[in-house]
Amino acid sequence: MQIGLENDFIQCVIDPKNASWSVYSKTFKGAFIENATINVQYKHQRTRFRALNKWSRIQIKAPEEQTSPHGELQIQEIIIGPDKNNVEYTLTFAIPQAVPLLLWKIKIHNLGTSDIAIHDINLMNAGYFRKKGFLPKGGLTLVRAGIPEGGHGVIRFHHNPGEPAFYTNGWQSWSYSGTYRPNEHPINTRLGVFAKMLWNNPGAPKPKIPGRFTSEMFGILGDRSHRVGILAGFLSQKQHFGVLEAHVDALYPAMRLLANGDGALLKAGMEISTDWAVINFLDIDSEEPLGTYLEAVAKENNVSIKNNQPITGWCSWYHYFQNVTENDILQNIESIKEIKDDLKLNLIQIDDGFEKQIGDWLKSHNRFPHGVAPLADKIRSSGFLPGLWLAPFIVHPKSKLRHKHPDWLLRNKFRLPVNAGFIWNTFTNALDLTKPDVMEYIDNVIHTAVHNWGYKYLKLDFLYAAALPGRYHDPTKTRAQVLRSGLERVRQIAGEDTTLLACGCPLGSAIGIADAMRVSPDVAPTWHPRFEGHELLLRKEPSMPAVKNAIHNTITRAFLHKRWWDNDPDCLLLGENTHLTIHEIQSLASVIAFSGGTFTLSDDISTLPPDRLRIAKSLLPAIGKTPRVLDWFDSANPRLLRLNFENSTGAWNLFGILNWNSFELSAEFTLDDLFLNPQDEYFACSFWDGKLDTVENGKLFIEKIPPHGIKVISMRKANDKHKAQYLGGNLHISQGLEVDTWQETEKQLHFTINRPGLTKGYIYLYIPKGISHATLNQNPINPKPKGNNIYQLECSFIQKGEIIIDYQQT
Repeated sequence: MQIGLENDFIQCVIDPKNASWSVYSKTFKGAFIENATINVQYKHQRTRFRALNKWSRIQIKAPEEQTSPHGELQIQEIIIGPDKNNVEYTLTFAIPQAVPLLLWKIKIHNLGTSDIAIHDINLMNAGYFRKKGFLPKGGLTLVRAGIPEGGHGVIRFHHNPGEPAFYTNGWQSWSYSGTYRPNEHPINTRLGVFAKMLWNNPGAPKPKIPGRFTSEMFGILGDRSHRVGILAGFLSQKQHFGVLEAHVDALYPAMRLLANGDGALLKAGMEISTDWAVINFLDIDSEEPLGTYLEAVAKENNVSIKNNQPITGWCSWYHYFQNVTENDILQNIESIKEIKDDLKLNLIQIDDGFEKQIGDWLKSHNRFPHGVAPLADKIRSSGFLPGLWLAPFIVHPKSKLRHKHPDWLLRNKFRLPVNAGFIWNTFTNALDLTKPDVMEYIDNVIHTAVHNWGYKYLKLDFLYAAALPGRYHDPTKTRAQVLRSGLERVRQIAGEDTTLLACGCPLGSAIGIADAMRVSPDVAPTWHPRFEGHELLLRKEPSMPAVKNAIHNTITRAFLHKRWWDNDPDCLLLGENTHLTIHEIQSLASVIAFSGGTFTLSDDISTLPPDRLRIAKSLLPAIGKTPRVLDWFDSANPRLLRLNFENSTGAWNLFGILNWNSFELSAEFTLDDLFLNPQDEYFACSFWDGKLDTVENGKLFIEKIPPHGIKVISMRKANDKHKAQYLGGNLHISQGLEVDTWQETEKQLHFTINRPGLTKGYIYLYIPKGISHATLNQNPINPKPKGNNIYQLECSFIQKGEIIIDYQQT
C-alpha cells in the first residue's frame, strides 16, 4: 500500500513495501526523484549493521497536521522495527501547506540493553553511483532495479536529458563553494595534513573521480538546459553535519544525502533524531532561486537580523598581522577620528597579536603593556564600537594552557592530540568542548572580553576546531552537537547585545547564533595564494588567503546575505605596499560593495593617500542589499552581478562584470543575458573609468576589462527622451543612492546630493532641453557637454549639494 502527501507544488509518495519514497514536482513537469531509499549504519558489539534496506514490523500512523515555523505541516509517520538489536526507527515525512518543500527526518530509538554507535544516516539514496565512470551493462534497468553499491531510484529534471551541473557549498567559511560541470574533478587542497582538516568535513565522502562531488548543508543538482534545479540538504545542523554527494551525469544523475553520525554512542533507552532533511525544486533563473530554502532555514533556526546596515570599520590584521602593538592601535584610532566626517566607520577591531599566546587569552603580549581593556575604553570614548579577535576553541602547542591542561585537548584513537591544522607555523591542537572544565574556561574568556574589558563585538575565528573527529569526553555527542552547544554557550555568555562574527566556522551550526559570517577565505596582499614568498605551487589552492579566493566565495555565497546573517567578505586592502594592482583593488572593492555585507579596512590609515581613501569613501554608506549573481549556475567563476535600485531619480540597475583572466578582455552581452527587456533602450555609465554609452540594439559591449579587473556599470532606461535623467558618476559606487531629492518642472531641474564630509567628483546628467544656467549650492557651475544631450558636472561640496539647472527656452 502506498501512502502520500501533497500540496499545490509537490507530491510525495511513500512505498513501504519497496522501502522507498518518491517526490514529484507539480511546478516543473517531468522533474522528480523516484524510488529513493533510506538506510542507517551503526555498530553493535563490534559488528556493523545496515538497517532499513527493508521495512519490517511497520506501523503506519494516521496522517495529521502540526503547527510549525513553516506553517501548517501535513505529517506522515512510519514506525519500523525494532530490528534484531532492538533498534526502532521512526520516519517522519512532512509537507508545508503553502511552501514547495518536502521535509523528512529519521528518529533512532535504542530499545535494547546495549549501547550502539551511530555512523552514517543515509536519508536519501537516489540514482546510480558508478565507481569508475562507466555505467554497467543493463543501463536504466539496473538503475531502476537498484544496485547494492550504487543505490536505488531515478532522478529527472525534464522529460528530455539536458546539461547537468552541481552547486557545492563548502563546509566552513573558507571552504570552496561553486558550480561544477560533468567530468570535472572536485576542487580540493593538495596540502594534506597541513590543511585538509581546516577546509574539509572529515565525515564527508571524498570522491576522486570526475563528475562526483560533495556539498555541505545543502547542494543543488540541476539542468542548465531546462533551467531546473533540485536542492537537497538540511534545515539545520544542530544534530549532525549533513552532506550531499552527487554524481553529475546527463542520463543517470545520482544523489546521496548523509547525516554524519560520527560514531556517537546511542545509549540503551536513548533516542536521537536527525535535523529536517529537505527537497526543493527550483527555477535557476528566478530572482531569488534559493529564497524558499533560505527562508525555511532562517525560520527553523529563529534567525533575527539585527542591523539594517552592516558593520563598517577597521581591523588591525592585514597591515600589522601578529606584530601589532598598543601604539599601532592608538595611532589608528586618532587617524580614523581625523577622517570620521569623510569616512563613516563605526567599529575598531583589534585582531590577532594582543594575546600572550593562542589559548592564553587573558594574558597580554608585552607589545600591549596595559592590556586591551584601556583600549576598549579609548575606542568607545572616541565614538566607535570596540571589537576583539578571539579563537576560543583552538590551542597553540606552546601555550601555557596546553602545558597546564593537556587533559583538555581533544585526542584521537591513539590518545594523541588531534591535529587542528598547520597555523602560526606550527601544528595546532583543539579543545574538547564536552569537558565541563573546558567550557568553564571558555565562559571565563568570553565573559572577561565582553563584560570586563568592554568588547561588544567579537570576531570568533578557527571555530571548526570544535568539530574535529576525536575521542570526546562525552561519547554520545556528534561533532555538530559539540560545535552547536559551544556556540550557544558563547552567545549566552556574551549576551544578545554583543555582535558575533563567526570565521572559519561550519556554516550550518552557526545559523541563528552568529550575527555575521565570513563567507570566504581571507583576503591577502596578493591576487593568488602565496606562502613565504612561494606562489607557483599554491595558485590552485582554493581556500588559502588570496584576493581571488575571497572574491570567488563572496560571489558564490552572496545569496546568504540578510537571510542567515550579514555576510562578511573580509577586509578591503588599499595600501600601496601590497602586491595588488589598482584594478585588482577595484575588483575587491566592487565585490565587497555588491555583497552588501560588512565593510572593513585594514591598512595603516595614516599612510593611505587621498586617492586610495577615496575608493573607500565611494563605497560608503554600504549598499547593504543582497546581489543577484546572474551566472551562478552557469560558470565555475561567476562574473555577472546585478543590483536593482529605485529612488527619487527613478529605477536603475547596477552591474558588476568581472574579468578573472590575467589578460585584458572585452565582452558582449545581450540584454537577455542581463535579464533586461531587449526592446528597451538604456544609458550605460561605467563607474571606475567614467565611460558613457547608449544601448540601442539589444546588446551591451564592454571594451577592455583589465586583467583581474571589473566594470561597474549603471543602466537606466532611455525610453522617455523628454525627461531629464541622472545617469551616474563617481560619487558613490551605486551611481544613484547619493541623490536625496529630485524634482523636474518644465523650466528647471532641482535636486540634492548627500555625501559625508567633503565631496569632490563628477556626475552625468541627460538634459534633453539643454542647459542655460546651473548652480551648485547657489554658486554657478559650468556643465561640460558630452554629446547627445549628456552633460558632466564637476561637484565640490560639504555634506549636501543642491543643484539647480535652468533649461534653455525655445
